[in-house]
Amino acid sequence: MKKQILSYSDISAVCLELSLFIHAGADPSAALIMLAEETKAHSMKSALSEMAKKIDEGSPLSAAIKESGLFPDDVHKMLVIGEKTGRSEDVLRSLSAYYDHKDTADRELRAALLYPSILMAVMLSVIVVLLTKVLPIFSDVYASLGGQMTGVAGGLLRFGQVLDSVLPGICVFIGIVALIIIVFASSQGFRKIVSDAFDKMGQNNGIRKKTAAAKFAQALSMCLHSGLTPADALDIASELLPGTVQAEECKKMMENGLSLADALHESGLLPAAECRLLAIGFKSGNSEAVADEITRRLDKDAKEAVSRRTGMIEPAMVIITSVLIGLILLTVMLPLTHIMSSIG
Repeated sequence: MKKQILSYSDISAVCLELSLFIHAGADPSAALIMLAEETKAHSMKSALSEMAKKIDEGSPLSAAIKESGLFPDDVHKMLVIGEKTGRSEDVLRSLSAYYDHKDTADRELRAALLYPSILMAVMLSVIVVLLTKVLPIFSDVYASLGGQMTGVAGGLLRFGQVLDSVLPGICVFIGIVALIIIVFASSQGFRKIVSDAFDKMGQNNGIRKKTAAAKFAQALSMCLHSGLTPADALDIASELLPGTVQAEECKKMMENGLSLADALHESGLLPAAECRLLAIGFKSGNSEAVADEITRRLDKDAKEAVSRRTGMIEPAMVIITSVLIGLILLTVMLPLTHIMSSIG
């Protein structure tokens, strides 16, 4: 049976604690045993103890992590490089920061899409109830007064009757939407699928371009912090984000003699201003700090773009549905008011 991969926050915490233990002089096996003793979850405690046992038997930390099945392949790949270069501690610290960022982005994606989805489902339900249950009552009232619903009101009534005939199907549809919302809220894997799908749908357009640039900058920053050369950092960052379509073009440019900053600029992977800043960072020997600053800038830009877009969704949905509900009620109430006044 395949084990459940840890959440982003758990991966970040484990990597950070491992890096701290190793920095304090503990070997990976002892660090894993100490982590297991501090962990309350039985399954996690057992997995960490099994990893420590494998290391005691001669396996490197990267192999133990891969065999555990708890971590994404990215963690294993980065640790293999860290063990080869003698910078496992730096790699673990970078992985912790990387997955902490992914956890934050995952939470923000859930918050950005969950509430508008719930709002849409609720308002659709209200409109369906108005058309299928409320309008027929008004129709009966008109009939008892010797009139009938005509014009827009009559059209809405007929539309409501059609909806009423397929109401079971509508209920199933709303139920499916509700189920998708629940799965989206509770499943990190499903949110990742949704996020990856959006990333692949036209990365050169608007918000998706900014989001893709922020993710790539974060992956590149992690690789540079792990002590990789610019070429290796680009290779690993491209593997971490396979949907980045310009990566192969960027690699070819570097093979032809361009620097990483120039190749990133020419391929369009990062904006021009950030590429100039990265070039200055390499020249001054502060590439890691500059990469962090670039990540911070691009992440801020992406978050602001997403916030602006999602901030428009909620009021737009409220306005549209409120207008629709208002029109439905007005088309029914105004003729009824006219009839009542004529009777009076």
